[in-house]
Amino acid sequence: MAQQETKVTPTPEQQTENKKSFNFGKFFNDETKQKFADTKEKATAEAKKTYDFVKQPGRFGEMLRGELNLGVTFWVYWALLSIVGFFVIIPIFSALSTYLGQLLNFVIIVYNAMCLFGVWRSATNYEAAGGNVAFALAAKIAVSAFIGLQALTFLAAILVNLLR
Repeated sequence: MAQQETKVTPTPEQQTENKKSFNFGKFFNDETKQKFADTKEKATAEAKKTYDFVKQPGRFGEMLRGELNLGVTFWVYWALLSIVGFFVIIPIFSALSTYLGQLLNFVIIVYNAMCLFGVWRSATNYEAAGGNVAFALAAKIAVSAFIGLQALTFLAAILVNLLR
C-alpha cells in the first residue's frame, strides 16, 4: 500500500513571517549580530588599554596611534623619512665609521618599527572607514617587508665586521 503524500502549504501570514525572519540564515540573526558587536566592542576596549602607552602629543603621537591618514602615515612618516635614512644617511655615515653606520641603522630600525605600528593602525582605520582593503594590506606588507630587509642588512653588517 503506497503512502499518500500530503503537501502542507503555509498560510500567507506564515510566508510573510518566514520572509521577514530570513536574514542570511540562522547564522546572522539578531542575537549573533549582537554577539559580534559585543566581541568587537570588548576587543576595541582592550586595544585602547593596550596602546595607552602611546600618549605622545603632536603629529608623531597621532601617527603612532593611527589617527593620521594612511597616505600621510605611509608616504611621509614611513617611506620618505625611512628610505632617505636607509639609502642616504646610513651609507654616508658608514663610510666615515662602520660602528656609527651600524648605530644609525639600529636607530632607523627602531623608527621603522614605530612607523609599522602607525601604518598598521592607520591601515586598519582606513579599512574600517570603508577604504580599499588592497591598499591597506599593501601598506602593511610593504612596511613589514622593509623592516625585515633592514634587519637582515643590520645583521649582515655585524657578521661582516665580526669576520674581519
